[in-house]
Amino acid sequence: MPHASAGSRLPLSRYPSLDIASLEVAADIYSRMVAPVHLHGMPSKEPFAWRVNHLELGPVTLVANETTSSVWADCEGADDAYLVSLPLGDNAAESSVGQVVTPLVRGRSGVIVTPRQRSKVVVRSGSRTLQVSVPRQAMLDAMTTLTGREPRDIQFHTRLALDAPETASFARLLGRVVKEADLEQPGFTAPGAAERWAEALIFRLLLGQPNSRSALFAVRSQSAEPRYVRRAAAYLDAAGDRDVTMAELTQVTGVSARSLQSGFQKTHGCSPLAFARARRLERARVLFLTHDDALTVSEVAQRVGIPHLGRFSGYYRQHFGESPTATLARSDSTRVKLR
Repeated sequence: MPHASAGSRLPLSRYPSLDIASLEVAADIYSRMVAPVHLHGMPSKEPFAWRVNHLELGPVTLVANETTSSVWADCEGADDAYLVSLPLGDNAAESSVGQVVTPLVRGRSGVIVTPRQRSKVVVRSGSRTLQVSVPRQAMLDAMTTLTGREPRDIQFHTRLALDAPETASFARLLGRVVKEADLEQPGFTAPGAAERWAEALIFRLLLGQPNSRSALFAVRSQSAEPRYVRRAAAYLDAAGDRDVTMAELTQVTGVSARSLQSGFQKTHGCSPLAFARARRLERARVLFLTHDDALTVSEVAQRVGIPHLGRFSGYYRQHFGESPTATLARSDSTRVKLR
């Protein structure tokens, strides 16, 4: 993620900007722009001032904030949007969601608040943050695109660990968006490009940040799942692109092939080997949609262990309702711009 030092230009400066010196006006504007909030002043040597730049990137809104005096905010939470807050400098903020208190520390931690989730935020003098607002429906649609399944809702873990490998891809792409926004002709101004950039951001957030639907990526159901089925599923997951035989699974689990077939059919609605194939197809889709470098369908098929291109394409279309090339077409233009 990029960061800004005191006195430097606030990110997104080429886009609509506001400079507010009133707590009441700032609260009103923020409530309409991002989420309902009540602002309260705190003892400070500096008079209150709030600078904000915002960018509409398809369905996603990016807001860069700077506050010159300490305040605390009582946030009701957006009615129908997720809000990610990341620090841009050393003097940031501290967020409390329920009993969870998360300091916003540059390069280490941010927060994500789900729709209608209340939070309290202490904003220190000189604080700079970048916030990303994602409509709830856009988040659900992205999860459906990634997994082929429609979730009813998604709850994220509050703390966003910016120093964790899992979230590095999201933070890196967000940094590129911010840098791109400083260009005279950013790549996301082309027709349809902003939507693709936004979709890529949402994909990486879903894949990197633990949430209530993360299990969808594992193509498994925990409902009444026998221990031997869980053990076999874990073994298949760990095998990656290596072919696994039923003999191996019976040895690992200690049950017969017939019991394994029956257990997987009841729990997952398929055989163990079909389950393994579904896992490979899920990995392939993630590679298509989020890999930093361009990959061909053949390369991805090889990586996930289904080297026969015709079979891979057929399985993929059956599982996701579209061809591998259609998935690539949706993400290729964004990936080229990110180079």
